[in-house]
Amino acid sequence: MAYPSKPPLAAKLRAALAGERDAVTLEALRSAGRAAYDELMAAEQVREEQVMDQITPWAASSAVSSQLLAAWNAFVLQTLGEALLDADYAADKGTVGFVPGTTHDQAHAWLSEVPQWIARARQARADRTYDLTAEIDLPLRLPAWVAAAPLPAEHLTAMMSAAPTLSARVDAALYALERTTTTDHHTQAVNWLKKLASQAAASADYASALHTATPDAPLATTPETNFKRALETWFYLGQLAAMPRLLADRPWTPTPPTPDTSITGALRTATTMIESATKFGADPTMDISIKTDKESIELHIHSYKVPAPHRRTLLAIYARILNTHPTESPFDRGRTQLEATSTYGPYKVKIWTLLEGKDRTK
Repeated sequence: MAYPSKPPLAAKLRAALAGERDAVTLEALRSAGRAAYDELMAAEQVREEQVMDQITPWAASSAVSSQLLAAWNAFVLQTLGEALLDADYAADKGTVGFVPGTTHDQAHAWLSEVPQWIARARQARADRTYDLTAEIDLPLRLPAWVAAAPLPAEHLTAMMSAAPTLSARVDAALYALERTTTTDHHTQAVNWLKKLASQAAASADYASALHTATPDAPLATTPETNFKRALETWFYLGQLAAMPRLLADRPWTPTPPTPDTSITGALRTATTMIESATKFGADPTMDISIKTDKESIELHIHSYKVPAPHRRTLLAIYARILNTHPTESPFDRGRTQLEATSTYGPYKVKIWTLLEGKDRTK
């Protein structure tokens, strides 16, 4: 929802009663920071030209690396700041133009740093001798998270909406890095970065599923921890993909969250999976049994009274959620077991059903 240039009196009164703050400064920062998108496009063009010329980022000039890194940082901070404002406005349309104090502080922490990164990206474009490492200790972490207990739901919504964009950009940057990698040492470094990117994506997917399907209080901190870890990791990876020589200086690995590996946590995770599958079109009335322990989840799709094509479809949906493919293996008496196995959050997951001989051709 767009920010009104002159918020109506009713919005001002509602905001005052709720203790919310005027977002006029934040909106000014948002407007000025939109230049970050232009700088990102300019940086992406430079990156593609380097790839076409077979110039590896490991050997890129300090100015090119600095431009890519500064543009990335500006883009991430602008994206997060805008997502936070938009999420708050969408959640409370009666106070558009005003935000809670926690939201104001967090959005300001992000958006207020965008102009300096835009300026650095432009300086790198203009001065081919420019080197960011001469003035800043890199790579950087995201600005400090504003403490709030519990974290407002709008913050989680904002992180969830920003995650796909940041993940896709990091994957593209790592792909460009991989395409011009020539030594075994560099290949190992790229593989390590890709592993971190995969972990970040898994954390974000897990947090999104929990936040969407189970917004109850006992799980409130789990999506928050995982979202923060993913965002921190993507911010870090984007800097290293822009300036990979930093890997030799001061590598930093984000601290992974402590997963809930209790039986209760496994049951909640299984519930999340079932609810997520329903959103993909699964039949919520299909008979499924659940077994859990502290390390694993097993879902058995019962074969009685459920046609084989329906069970195949349901298992394919779960396989999609697990980012894997169903497999068949012999069972007994002419039957086969159709299953999907992978991990979901901290748990090993197995989903299976049995097919009669006549079902295997359907």
